[in-house]
Amino acid sequence: MTKSILIELRAAIFVDEYVQKKDYVQSRINDYCQGLKTFFDKVDTSKCDVVFVENTCKNEDYIPQQLLEFIPEGTFLYVKNKNKYGKYNNGGGDIEMWKDYMEQISQYDYFFHYEPRMILNDASFVQSFLNNPRNLFCFEDNPNVSTVKTGYFGVKVLDFK
Repeated sequence: MTKSILIELRAAIFVDEYVQKKDYVQSRINDYCQGLKTFFDKVDTSKCDVVFVENTCKNEDYIPQQLLEFIPEGTFLYVKNKNKYGKYNNGGGDIEMWKDYMEQISQYDYFFHYEPRMILNDASFVQSFLNNPRNLFCFEDNPNVSTVKTGYFGVKVLDFK
């Protein structure tokens, strides 16, 4: 059976080149570990493929073992030090990597992006997408500004491209 949904879990671990704060990288690793654990505890990924994308490591060998312990077997890894634009704008880094592995994304009908540094308190948004795949975005809770949350969304791959 070919799976039609790809869930991307996006990380940028080693940003210390851009942010000069003591213990900042370890703090990010801890956040990712907690976020990944929560995500996989709350979301049933059995009917989709999952890719962990990291754009500040040279290759898979540079991902901290502490973090790998929270990535289940069967999760694909796409790791490349490709964050030229991410240091200026987080979305720029995302787009840079999406362009880099669009061939793999294009093998699916739907794509769900999630940043696991966010703690998933309520999985209903993700579950809604998995139950009924479609273009699905969430707005910030600010009545004065219409801003789409970029930390998680689901899209039809043809529209995404």
